[in-house]
Amino acid sequence: MIRKLVVVILFFSSAVCSAQTDLSCDSSTYAAFRKYKGNLIKVECDTVYLINKFTFNLMYKSYNEFRQQNLLLSQYKLINDSISGLYESQLDSQRVYFDTLNAYFDKLTITAEDLVNKSRSNLGAISNNLNDIESQIDAAKSNISNAQADITAAKKQIRRQKWKWGAGGFSIGAVLTLLATFVL
Repeated sequence: MIRKLVVVILFFSSAVCSAQTDLSCDSSTYAAFRKYKGNLIKVECDTVYLINKFTFNLMYKSYNEFRQQNLLLSQYKLINDSISGLYESQLDSQRVYFDTLNAYFDKLTITAEDLVNKSRSNLGAISNNLNDIESQIDAAKSNISNAQADITAAKKQIRRQKWKWGAGGFSIGAVLTLLATFVL
């Protein structure tokens, strides 16, 4: 019963302490009360601690679990830092690779545009040359047609001339033969 009374008094004293406007707590001003059977009650600022074998073991286990979790968290942090470093180095290498590919693509685009422009100008020149060749072929066809007409006309004229020479030679020969027959 006395224990319960002391716990209640300590609880209310801690509530009164926390209700004060001055929140600075000096833990050295509070005393630890040793109770029977090895239990200990300690008042700190606005909290009352009951420390016995059970709570000590509970706090000890909590501390050990906290320490193990802290070690695991430290290992996790190291692994996370390592993975983060690998990720950033991979990201940097991918960025370099991307920049290289982007530069190649830009160069390819410029080269392709130059090639298209040269091809376009070459096609224009070829088209002009084909038009010139076509006009030259048309002129040559016309010249050939004119030459064929000239050749046909020349052949006719040669034939006429041969006929004229033949007729002239025959006539001269006939006249000379007639004159020779009359004169002789």
